[in-house]
Amino acid sequence: MTIHTSEDQGQIWTAIVARNRDWDGRVFFAVRTTGIYCLPSCPSRRPKYSSVEFFSSADDAERAGYRPCKRCRPEQWGRDAAEFRRLMEILLDQQEAVSSVEEWAAAAGISPVFLLRVMKRFTGTTPKRVIMEKRNNDLKELLKNGETISASQFAAGFSSSSRLYEKAVSHLGMTPRKYQNGGAGERIVYDFLNTPLGRMLMAATEHGVCSLKFGEKNHELLKELVCEFPAAKIEQQTGELDLWIEQLNAYFSTHQRIFEIPVDSHATVFQLLVWQELRKIPYGEKRSYSEIARSIGKPKAVRAVASACAANPVAIINPCHRVVHSDGSVSGYRWGIDRKKALLKMECDESKDHN
Repeated sequence: MTIHTSEDQGQIWTAIVARNRDWDGRVFFAVRTTGIYCLPSCPSRRPKYSSVEFFSSADDAERAGYRPCKRCRPEQWGRDAAEFRRLMEILLDQQEAVSSVEEWAAAAGISPVFLLRVMKRFTGTTPKRVIMEKRNNDLKELLKNGETISASQFAAGFSSSSRLYEKAVSHLGMTPRKYQNGGAGERIVYDFLNTPLGRMLMAATEHGVCSLKFGEKNHELLKELVCEFPAAKIEQQTGELDLWIEQLNAYFSTHQRIFEIPVDSHATVFQLLVWQELRKIPYGEKRSYSEIARSIGKPKAVRAVASACAANPVAIINPCHRVVHSDGSVSGYRWGIDRKKALLKMECDESKDHN
């Protein structure tokens, strides 16, 4: 199916220019002058907007006479997406921590080269980095639960203390002891937003937004941030967040549909999978908890999906408000069911106005 709505096409084109990986599989763009179609994240040079056509599936693009790009292989996206979910399920379900790329590939029955290609496509990084992120997420959970650093080190799969500290600095942005001590020595900047649904606080590290939450009063929002990072250096921003705040304001005022805002969330691998799936839900649409569970290859993990949505620290950008029960009923929003209903109504009404 060709995507006709001009505003939708404008939003999609913004994602394509930014090579936004979150849009892969949701839309495909074809170039009339070359007869080739691609994924939004394709590394090829961007054509003129006047030369492109948008499709909702690879089959639609091919029926229109376009050939798949040999760089991004859009015709393989559906198969690779299923394989990615299988690979992540293997990583998550291992009784003992996966210690190497070779071990992960062997458990999946594939080659390390194929594992690298799939991880690069869906995460933008290497299998080695994915394994390290899982170790660090496991480490964070253990430290947050009060385990000692030495016990957490081995439970998370680090072979030595020196390796733990070497890797944690590059992946966590802080040493394990700093994280355990509430982010001691870290700098977090914040500011408040006034929205139609109440006050919001946006906070960010040097890597991206770590908190975006609704609240009633500024001091309550700030208190919650301090409780999360009690030993961090928390300061009101002096311009660092302005561009990101502008995008949030545009979401409420002009109904911006795509965000170019980096996120720096402390999460488990499962939570990251769920939040990534949330970002694929189109503006104005909804998904059920069971649909999200199936889409990440965990059809029985409906309650765990609901828990991951409830733990989401970055409202709107990770649109957990778009997830509802299978019967369409609305519940379970950490910032209040009335806000969830209002967000859904706003997006639904705006989508109808442009159809």
